[in-house]
This record gives sequence, structure tokens and C-alpha cells, in this order.
Amino acid sequence: MGGKGDSGGSSGSGGKKQGGGSGGQKQGGGGGGGSGGDSSDHVIVLTESNFDTMVMQSKDIWIVEFYAPWCGHCKSLEPEYIAAAKKLKGQVKLGKVDATVEQSLG
Repeated sequence: MGGKGDSGGSSGSGGKKQGGGSGGQKQGGGGGGGSGGDSSDHVIVLTESNFDTMVMQSKDIWIVEFYAPWCGHCKSLEPEYIAAAKKLKGQVKLGKVDATVEQSLG
């Protein structure tokens, strides 16, 4: 992974249209590496059922982390990712996808 300004290898939209939707709805919880108690307040949990509507069909800018709950690098990224979501609130939306569950999105 790179420095704090670097998106690293587990996040980003890969050049696809970036966007958010559904009035900034936030999903709760989720498990493992990318989810902590206060992450649900700032980092939106994305799933197969909401990804297209919230990200692809929106005009908002998104940063999306595709993580695995067991991944040490993903766990290390979590506090920085939450801090970025707080700092960028209103400018950029940050979401997370549990790639071990939502395999159709990976």
C-alpha cells in the first residue's frame, strides 16, 4: 500500500463512472476488515443490491474499498478510511464492499 494520499490496491473505482445515489443513504454494520462501530456513520456499506443504484447511477463522486475481513492490510486501512470519510463528507462518498460476500461485484 502507498502513503496516506495513495488509494492503494484495494480501493477505487478502476476508472468506471463514479457516483452515489439514493440521497446519501447509509447502510449499517457489515463484518470484518472494513467495519467498525463508527464506520457505519461515515462509510457506506455497498452490496450487490444497492451498488448500481447508489454508485453507478449517481452523479456523486465515490471511493470504494473492496476488502476481505481477514486481510491485514484492509484492517490497517480501516481507521484511515473512516477518517477520510469524515474529512471528505459532503465532497466525496466513501463506500466499502466485502469482496468475500459480494463476489459478483469484484
